[in-house]
Amino acid sequence: MALYIKPPKGNIDFNKLCDFVKRRIIFLSYLREKSVEDITRGIQQEIFACCSECLIEGSLKDRISHFVLRLLCSTDSEMRSFFIQSETSLFMYRLQFYELSDIRRIMINAAKKCFKVCKESFVIRSYKSILMSLMMIAEDLNSDLKEESIKVPYTSVLKFVEERTFPLEYGYVKVPLDSLKLLLTVVFEEILVQGLNQIKASNCVQVLKDSRIQYMQQEIQRLFKTNLSSSVSISSTLLEEHLDQESKNFPLCMVNLHNLLRSNHRLQHTSRVQYILYLKEIGVPCQEVINLFMKEYSIPVINKQICNSKTCDHSWADSQNRYIYSIEHLYGNRGSRKNYRAHSCNALQNSGNSSDGGCPYACFDDKNLEKVLSSCSFEVKDIEDIKLLSSTKEYAKACQTNLLMKIKRKAAEINVDKERSNTHHNKMLNCPKNCSCPEVNSKTSVPTSILDSDRQIFLNNFLCKLSKPSHFYFFMKNFKPGVVDG
Repeated sequence: MALYIKPPKGNIDFNKLCDFVKRRIIFLSYLREKSVEDITRGIQQEIFACCSECLIEGSLKDRISHFVLRLLCSTDSEMRSFFIQSETSLFMYRLQFYELSDIRRIMINAAKKCFKVCKESFVIRSYKSILMSLMMIAEDLNSDLKEESIKVPYTSVLKFVEERTFPLEYGYVKVPLDSLKLLLTVVFEEILVQGLNQIKASNCVQVLKDSRIQYMQQEIQRLFKTNLSSSVSISSTLLEEHLDQESKNFPLCMVNLHNLLRSNHRLQHTSRVQYILYLKEIGVPCQEVINLFMKEYSIPVINKQICNSKTCDHSWADSQNRYIYSIEHLYGNRGSRKNYRAHSCNALQNSGNSSDGGCPYACFDDKNLEKVLSSCSFEVKDIEDIKLLSSTKEYAKACQTNLLMKIKRKAAEINVDKERSNTHHNKMLNCPKNCSCPEVNSKTSVPTSILDSDRQIFLNNFLCKLSKPSHFYFFMKNFKPGVVDG
């Protein structure tokens, strides 16, 4: 059970060092979102046979490749996030093969290393704190556990506190012995986080100015991007820069949050959680959400009047680690790896009165609701119809009306585009304006008036089944007006 507390000392050939680190990042890239069975198969495959030597747990090559890769990932937020996630996944995989007696023995040795590191004057307080917590766990494990539980300072396992996983007493979380492996995983993850912070706070970053290390870092970044992009189709991935365009397909609740984030550059906590989980559910990758909030939260909020009193005024610079952890946690990539679901319409409707998050039809007053609807370019009559439905607490119908308006608008836009295309085609063929040439007019778009016929009844019945904001998005995203034979 390698905890990677203290880096090894000595000399090594540079080419060998590069080789070890490259092999490690290739394997760590493979680990992303893989099950235990998949990881086992990957280790057994010939493609990873060459990596096995530098991945033997606790070996010199294993420790060298880990600590050098930690250094190379310390200054890049995307690679830092990848390093924490993948190394934690590897730790979880390895941990399953250990019995309690093995863990107790290893923890004694780990505590000795922690003690030596904590005596160093250059070690930052947060890193010392997590190492001291590990020492406490080792002490508890090797004493008479009468209560069959381990006490850990709550600051070291904030994940458990946040989720109320285990009882909290006098500043300590009591973790049952049968949850020891979960505890060690959470603590190991925090060791990685604080270990990276230690690098940034120390003179180690000066090593990155060495031309040889810069070369290695470039190679690692290239491998990182190559291995990640190989399993993800870029063309089908929702990127941060696509969200403004994609927001045309968002329901009003998420259009509002997206516009608030873009204009105010901040969201209050509950709204931020609602929006992140929504983005997760419609398929926006975790790193793209991190990029989105990094971009907006890096913009200073000068005029505080643009933000309501509940909106946070933290910046990305002073809270980067907290925000990244929060986003990755909601994506199930940190802590207990819980798969959080996005809020349902019912949950948003009952989230309380607000001018920020929640369901605008249920939570906003008339003034704020009208403001949000106006930003979507709805006509006055349509806005009044929706306000009337909201006032009578017919929130689902108000949202369905909004959706039907968007469908009509989208159908109209497609019809206009087709008419322009046909006009251009007529000119290319030198046909008269009202030509009935079968090449041009063999098919015609269904006019938007068809939504007032039997299809509207079908749509109304279908829309009643939409119970989450993401359902709204997927319906709009995949909606295409039908065509009829001419």
